[in-house]
Amino acid sequence: MAYRELRWKLTARYLAPFIVAMGVLTAILLWRIDAQIATADWVEQSDRVITRAKDAQLEMRRVQLGVRGYLYSPQKRFLNEIAVGRRQFARNLAIVAYLVTDDPGQEQRLLRISDLKENWLKAIENIIHEKDSSKLTPDAITDTEIASQALFSSMDDLISAEYAIRMRKNALQTKENRLLIVLVPLLSIGVILSLSFWGLRQIREASDQFAHALTLAEQAQAKTEKASRAKDAFLSTVSHELRNPLNSIMLWSSTLLSDQTLSPSTRRGLTAIDRAVRAQTQLVDDLLDISRIESGRMRLDVQSVDLTEVVRAAVESMRAAAGAKSIALQEIIDPRVPIVFGDPGRLQQVVWNLISNAVKFTPKDGKIQVRVERVNSHVEITVADTGQGIDAASLDCVFDRFWQADNLGQSKFGVGLGLSIVKEIINLHGGTVLARSEGIGKGSTFTIRLPLPVGRTASPESRRHPTVAGTLAATNAPRLDGYLILVVDDDPGACEALQSLLTSLGARVTAATSAEAALAILDRMHPDAVVSDIGMPVHDGYFFAREMRKREEGSDRHHRLPLVALTAYGRVEDKVKIFEAGFDNHVVKPVDPAELSAILGTAISSRRN
Repeated sequence: MAYRELRWKLTARYLAPFIVAMGVLTAILLWRIDAQIATADWVEQSDRVITRAKDAQLEMRRVQLGVRGYLYSPQKRFLNEIAVGRRQFARNLAIVAYLVTDDPGQEQRLLRISDLKENWLKAIENIIHEKDSSKLTPDAITDTEIASQALFSSMDDLISAEYAIRMRKNALQTKENRLLIVLVPLLSIGVILSLSFWGLRQIREASDQFAHALTLAEQAQAKTEKASRAKDAFLSTVSHELRNPLNSIMLWSSTLLSDQTLSPSTRRGLTAIDRAVRAQTQLVDDLLDISRIESGRMRLDVQSVDLTEVVRAAVESMRAAAGAKSIALQEIIDPRVPIVFGDPGRLQQVVWNLISNAVKFTPKDGKIQVRVERVNSHVEITVADTGQGIDAASLDCVFDRFWQADNLGQSKFGVGLGLSIVKEIINLHGGTVLARSEGIGKGSTFTIRLPLPVGRTASPESRRHPTVAGTLAATNAPRLDGYLILVVDDDPGACEALQSLLTSLGARVTAATSAEAALAILDRMHPDAVVSDIGMPVHDGYFFAREMRKREEGSDRHHRLPLVALTAYGRVEDKVKIFEAGFDNHVVKPVDPAELSAILGTAISSRRN
């Protein structure tokens, strides 16, 4: 809006003087052209006076010839010639009199001509009468000649005077032409110079305003970037503060669930706690994903993906949850489904979100069907359930952030971010996601369409997104029998929980609550692997990793000790710092026992081999 106002203001301030200057120039030119046209009319009027006066002289000669002819041969035709000549002469004199009404000098000459004309006509009538009565005398002929000569001379005076007037008018017209020729360029140059000066002034003012606006825009951008960084830092901090307590809860619940002597009621309670912790973890991950999407920082690890493996992994991770509600979870996979390009972790997250959503809204003894098939030039993943269903009026809103159906509780089924994240991720992959439902109580169907690539590459190794981890308890995690593991965490509760978890998996565990204590332990013992927290006071996990790698380089050890980071920070820049510091892998809090034991077991086995 400000840009439009600035543009309108500059345009108006420039056009106003331009229009005024062009109006003045046009008025002056029209004035001079009008004067030139008037002068041309005057010249043309003089030409008409001269022409009519000469025509009158010709008619006089015609009358004189008629009189002479009649004197020598008294035929009636000569009298007709005389009559016609007299009428035409009178008519031309009348026109001349009309044309010279604005010139007093010519009017006086015309009055004298009128008097001489009367004398001339009387002389002609007298000579014709004497001819008819046979009393013609030489004096009558002489009087006629004298009257004719006087009239003719007066007509010459009139014509000569009009010629003089015409010359003056011609001179004036030439002057007007010269003035117009000089005036137009001078006025044009003046207008151009004035407008150029005004335009330059406006350009300078516009440049100053633009520079000011640019400065304000840069300041606003800097504030926006600062606010964005502050928001990222805030979300990172909130994530860290939420993940740390969730980590302790998940570790203890997983550890306690591995105790086979628990009573059924206690096991149900621990299972509920473990399920709630994982739900909270999912919510934290969803909020961080929404933040990444809004800031344009969600990155895809694009590679060739086998969708059948992605879908199978997501289905298996939700099979236990579906079984708890006696829901039949069926997968139908078309063997002709080709390789697609995308981020396998994010695609598995999408499928997991849809299946998880279906499990939430499908009642006991319901059915969920997951289909993967090739349709023309794309691949379709369909998740259909027999659950709650969606009202037709709400189908266009299901992918909106924080949307929930009106007939559901405000917090019974989460905050409404899962489907929004699904849509954003699929859009980033160049695909589409659609929702269909016959109405309330008639189930829902979500269909994902992903385009097929032009070429194909080999199927990649399957990956798993942190938010779609399975719900394996510690009893189902890979064993770490006989391994000596050093745990470093400044939180005594989390350190004890992690120590108990690894011990339940068969490992021998030594714990340290600071980087200095951990380095001192490494000086006197050689563990098989080290698990270290990142956010510790005084010296953090980055310092510990760098010091540990420096000591390895200065020692006689021939093998690099596996070092795994525990972090509540999940941003890309945090991961880069983790690997740059010397860590071999990382696990995002809250720690999944199966994931941690698998990483440790693989790292230790690779080192020994």
